[in-house]
Amino acid sequence: MLECISGNLEPYVIFFAALVAAITVFSYLFSTRSCHMIHALPVKRSELFVTNYISGFLFLLLPQLITFLLNLIVCILNNISSVEYLLYWLLYTIGMSFLFYTLAVFCCMLTGHAVAAAVYYFVGHFLYIAIKSIATLIVSSMCYGMKILGDQVSTTLTETRDAVLSPFVYLLDHVSLNWSMNNDFTAVDQINMQGGMLIGLYCIAAVVFYILAYVFYQKRPLECTGDVVAFGWLYPCFRWMLSLVGGFGLSYLLSSLLFDNTARMATSLFVFLIPCSFISFFVSEMLLNKRFHVFSGKRWVEWAVCIAICLLGTGLIRSDAFHIERKIPETDQIAAIYMYADYEHLYRDEADFETLKKIHRNLLDHKQEYLSYSYQQNHSKYNLPEAQNAEFATSISSDSTGSNTSTSVSYSNGDYISSIQITYYLKNGRKVMRRYEIPVTNATLKDKTTPAYQISRLETGKEDLLRYLLCNNYEDISFINGNFSHVDKNGHDENVSLDQQQTETLYEALKADILAGNYPAGLGIHDTEDNPIYYDSFYFYGQVPGDIEYLTDLLPSGKSANTSGYYKAAPINAANTAVQNTRPENYYSSIEVSFSLSKSCTNTIQAMIDLGLIKSASDLITQDAFYAMINTQG
Repeated sequence: MLECISGNLEPYVIFFAALVAAITVFSYLFSTRSCHMIHALPVKRSELFVTNYISGFLFLLLPQLITFLLNLIVCILNNISSVEYLLYWLLYTIGMSFLFYTLAVFCCMLTGHAVAAAVYYFVGHFLYIAIKSIATLIVSSMCYGMKILGDQVSTTLTETRDAVLSPFVYLLDHVSLNWSMNNDFTAVDQINMQGGMLIGLYCIAAVVFYILAYVFYQKRPLECTGDVVAFGWLYPCFRWMLSLVGGFGLSYLLSSLLFDNTARMATSLFVFLIPCSFISFFVSEMLLNKRFHVFSGKRWVEWAVCIAICLLGTGLIRSDAFHIERKIPETDQIAAIYMYADYEHLYRDEADFETLKKIHRNLLDHKQEYLSYSYQQNHSKYNLPEAQNAEFATSISSDSTGSNTSTSVSYSNGDYISSIQITYYLKNGRKVMRRYEIPVTNATLKDKTTPAYQISRLETGKEDLLRYLLCNNYEDISFINGNFSHVDKNGHDENVSLDQQQTETLYEALKADILAGNYPAGLGIHDTEDNPIYYDSFYFYGQVPGDIEYLTDLLPSGKSANTSGYYKAAPINAANTAVQNTRPENYYSSIEVSFSLSKSCTNTIQAMIDLGLIKSASDLITQDAFYAMINTQG
């Protein structure tokens, strides 16, 4: 029964059925002969409207009532006691039916054409999300550091509450039925229906649209049958809406198709905006007048004003007149900061907030220098081997944050571009996301004023790397065994099994190298001639009491990224909730981790020698030497 209720809470059928019902009962408004005949009858318009409205709504209501009664009889015959959720389902579906049907009727009042009514209905449910998406894409292509918003626009549309202005999509994501079973799967343990308050608020809004539809029907001119817009005072709204949405949408589409992720994209938006807005504006005028001759002087002036406003607004965004690029939240507004450079970090202390904000300001100060790295063709060109001509750098031994930890990592001429992502999680539930591309070279890693230097100091020799390579609760891991993947000088693979003591010894050595900054990770140039990365690697297998915790589990918006061997987190439903409930009281999650190795990992290499895995560091083969050997052999 619960599966049936859960599946039928999705509003797809109601969404389309409401439109069909509204167009059917008010179909006479779309035909001149029918419209005049119906309104010639001795019946008030108010009576016609109310009668037709109720008739159409009954088309939706009666099937739901019949379904409810039939399911109620089945439940009674099968001794199912939780029938109150059938009533909840009925109330939910009636509420959504009232909302969708009222909006469909409202759309019918705005036009004298059935196809236009259907278009208005669909557009009305998706217009806000469409406008928000277009605006986000344009801002992301013009503002420094905001391309990440464009990359994630499809996944973040309904995360904020303003998406409530697109009812169908918002209801689809926020109305659901969740339940869990008891330990022996014999009974439902807990049932939770979500979205009741939301549907209630939507119904209040639907009452407002009902009143508007009633008023529009009273004022509707009979001569508007066949017209795209029924009221003359709505003509400018129609023209401007189509001109703005169509102009910006088409111009972005053309720019992304021809100049995606290039320096020309922002300029092309300005260029394409003029013809796209022109086409959208005068196509709308043609639809309104139902003829092609629409190029009057008055319309030329109106379009000129429209395109001037569009270009002015776009120019202000491009010049960052609204300070979108330089927006950095105040410290007291921040709940947490997530940063991903060479690996991910999560900061929740105010002192760390200030450090990250200083790095963020430094990234903004380098806009003119680093902007070109944001474009794909420059990114690829910069990473070509022939472009890597920087001089060798020496090891870095100071920490800009004041720590006395030193590092023996040395860098060579493997210059590259690195993406730096910074996400502010605010206390009000919102997020501020930015992503910057910066050059990682020997020069930038030695210059204390560059973001590359500051971030490398932040990432080198830190406990965050252990949390990233293992898990957030890495201190609770107990390793059981492991494997050492080794390649000899002849290129033969050899897998050496490690017992628990060997695994723990090597782990402690690796941990010491990580905290000392010897491990080849963090923002920097690794695998150099002075400090090569070896082809050999370790695989450790262990377990953690309870669930494995990852940094993403600790984010304020908190979608679980648990991937433990025993239990994988997922949206609540009958199956996985039952699995969660049947876990033993003292359970463990399995974990598997791998580690690479470089010449600077002196603690680990010495531990390998002490355990007899190798005789000396010369027994280890570098990645470059291994691939050269493979190429030589065939």
